[in-house]
Amino acid sequence: MHNKFKNISATEAMQYLQNSKTGDFVFRPGRTQETIHCTWKLYDDSYVHIDINERLVLQGNDKIRTLEIGKKKYSSINEIIAHYINKCNKTIKEITEHKKFH
Repeated sequence: MHNKFKNISATEAMQYLQNSKTGDFVFRPGRTQETIHCTWKLYDDSYVHIDINERLVLQGNDKIRTLEIGKKKYSSINEIIAHYINKCNKTIKEITEHKKFH
């Protein structure tokens, strides 16, 4: 299990992230066995709940697990962090540091 995965609800995830900095996140169980969610602290008291679909795909004789956000596919939670969450955090940082933001 990934260290950013917690067995908590959406409400508990927001409480868990309440004192965290903007950009922090936690993965949590989804409503079905095929989904997980990521609760991401967008800014102050604003949170985004990201639906992640978990699929098993056959490649030859092997079953490969993929994680999907919309139509984009990832191979692991670490890949989601590196290529989705970190990119979103970079964008939010650029927005909030802009002179016209405040």
